[in-house]
Amino acid sequence: MASYEKVLENIRGLNIVSGALHKDCIYFVAENYYDKKIHGDKYDEWDYPIEIRIYMYVPKLKKVKDEWFAKAYNEVGFLKHVTDISNDIIAFLGVFPEGSLAIQNNVEETSSGFQTLLKIIPVQGAITDVSVIDDAVYATASGGEVYKRISNKEWKEIAKLSTKNFFSNKRSADGFDCIDGFSADEIYAGGEKGTLWLFNKDTWRPIELPSNSDVQQIICAPDGYVYLNMGWLLLKGREDNWEKIKIPKEFKWIDSQIRKITWFKDKLYVLPYTASVYGMAVYQDNDLKAVKVGSFTINPEKIINDNPLWGIETKNMDTNVFIPSGINDMVANDELLMITGNDEVILFNGERWFNLFDKNRSEEELRATGTFYDPREL
Repeated sequence: MASYEKVLENIRGLNIVSGALHKDCIYFVAENYYDKKIHGDKYDEWDYPIEIRIYMYVPKLKKVKDEWFAKAYNEVGFLKHVTDISNDIIAFLGVFPEGSLAIQNNVEETSSGFQTLLKIIPVQGAITDVSVIDDAVYATASGGEVYKRISNKEWKEIAKLSTKNFFSNKRSADGFDCIDGFSADEIYAGGEKGTLWLFNKDTWRPIELPSNSDVQQIICAPDGYVYLNMGWLLLKGREDNWEKIKIPKEFKWIDSQIRKITWFKDKLYVLPYTASVYGMAVYQDNDLKAVKVGSFTINPEKIINDNPLWGIETKNMDTNVFIPSGINDMVANDELLMITGNDEVILFNGERWFNLFDKNRSEEELRATGTFYDPREL
């Protein structure tokens, strides 16, 4: 695959669901969804064999002639993934629910360099999250397990001896859903009904939180705090001390769940489920503020609550970069923040917003707006 237009042809019937960032490459992942009208009654939405395609955009690589590549996986489950593992040979590592791996050792190998290792992680339930901590990869599972990657073919379970009694009581919680850490000696794993466990040097123990909402995502940030995405609630703290982050009533999305949180350039970015309609927010210096995506032409008569960044009506926007609709994902590295959705991929470098891909617009159309992301021209 060599061009943006080839990707447009290849991605038909799939929805963009996530992405990953490498210093020399941008990945985004597309999946198909079960549709009874199309696929009939043989499957349902829970056991339909998902088709996944991983797309690579590699304009920075001088040794590679083409800019776009793709790798396809058929009859698989949802893909959890990480990239850019420092001090390792891996460029991309994806983990499927049953413990199988999708691995690319080197970006320059493009799609031909992807390997598949089947059921390497001995999970009894399903893998739920993957994170890089101290240059090592950790994965959580639905049975309350935490696995540490020793090598591609060896993953060691490190938590079950401590957590098995807790998770055998179905009234308390049902496994871990997310993981992150400051180091190999301070790791947090979270799950349903306010479940949060801390690994501190050599011991796992449960943490009591001021809410019993589900812990959906954990960010151990460079500012020394742990941030928890708990749906309608954001918590900030560390070890046994936690506080709620106040969400101003002026935010139009206050009644919507938070989809993703991501640390980028000394700020915590907050993306609600309704971001394509009401926008997103950023948390810094104990204050949560709205984020402007793209460039706006504001009608002063339509400003809500005397703040042009709270609740601008879509029809009053004049921009060529939009937060994608659908179920979004948001990831970041040192250089870029990326948001994906059903049809689009957008990027932010801390100063400007860019379009990378849009299923409804050609590369020529995106370049004509002046927003297409091409690092060679920046």
